[in-house]
Amino acid sequence: MLLNKTYRHVAIGLIVMGLALVTFAYPYQLQGFLNVIQGLQGTATVALLFGILKKDPIHKDKFLLFWLVSTAVFFFSLFFCSFNYISNDFYAYYFFSSLMTLLAQWIATAAVGCFMYLMYQEYVELTENNRVAGLSLSTANVISPTFETKETPPPYIAPTSENLTVSIQS
Repeated sequence: MLLNKTYRHVAIGLIVMGLALVTFAYPYQLQGFLNVIQGLQGTATVALLFGILKKDPIHKDKFLLFWLVSTAVFFFSLFFCSFNYISNDFYAYYFFSSLMTLLAQWIATAAVGCFMYLMYQEYVELTENNRVAGLSLSTANVISPTFETKETPPPYIAPTSENLTVSIQS
């Protein structure tokens, strides 16, 4: 039950959102940039949860794609913050604490990359299933009539002298 795809996707989305919120610990110079990233990641996580937990999975791939794009932006912002830490603050503290801080940043970045890879595999699988099932945009948006009759009407037989019967009533 815990290995269900729905639970796994919810857990991945919430963990990445938690890592986005941890960026409040970065220096004040980066907070303006990171606040935008946190808002984007929060919006993407809410959209991902909606796309996963809704009943009809027709647009689930689009929600996954939005989450993947915004998480890629978050992923590269983590790289930027770690390189900024190396260039500005690495030697401002003791070497061991600086090294552990940098290691924690790189582990968080690697975790986000791993989660992105898992969600990308699900996105590819979902788009393949949609393509096979014929749920692409061209067929998903076709409006079907309210009712359809599958029965064909009986063939019309024109009256001829062979099949015409006349009865005289007196």
